[in-house]
Amino acid sequence: MKNNRYNEYVLGGKVDDYIVNLFQEGGKTLARAVLAEINLAKMYKTTFLPENIQKNIIEDYNSGGIASASMTENWLAQKIQNFLSSDENNTVFFEHALAKKNDPWLQESQVQAVFYNDEVYFPLFSNQVTDIECIKETKNAAETAWLLLGFMTSVPNSCLMITDAINLDAIQNLAQSTEHIITSAYDGEGYIICSKIKEAQRTDVVSDL
Repeated sequence: MKNNRYNEYVLGGKVDDYIVNLFQEGGKTLARAVLAEINLAKMYKTTFLPENIQKNIIEDYNSGGIASASMTENWLAQKIQNFLSSDENNTVFFEHALAKKNDPWLQESQVQAVFYNDEVYFPLFSNQVTDIECIKETKNAAETAWLLLGFMTSVPNSCLMITDAINLDAIQNLAQSTEHIITSAYDGEGYIICSKIKEAQRTDVVSDL
């Protein structure tokens, strides 16, 4: 039985290679633009896992069998909700690693999608902050069996809410304003959030690796 008591852990530098590999394997234009803008080594990385887990297990980012996906999803959704509520211009963009603009399932999806050329992105805006299920549904629409990449950033929401297409300038603006990066981990059972140091809140950290 999996532990129902969870802690937020701060991750060390070993996670950097894992994150870079995710970007290289599945990242699209926005991911590449963000990677070019940030200094990953200087970012503050956290995850949410059962308490009293050994360090070597926490650092095995590709392996599962340690966490409840519903627990970690709730943690991530709350983090996103807090971010969206902190400023009316805050937005979250999720990339889909595999989807194409004309994929039939997108026509049936209830989740808003925007496109850069043939790439598919799923945004969340500050006016959706009260709907935690909408946050989860948007995240789930973007998540594949092996990858989730999301970016907590800032841009005037009205600029993006009225269109289903974005250009390279918009991509660059989103990348330059990115404050937090979301990645999947632990074989889809968990998530990692990378934050610019000036934005990181260290008061709720339980364990530093």
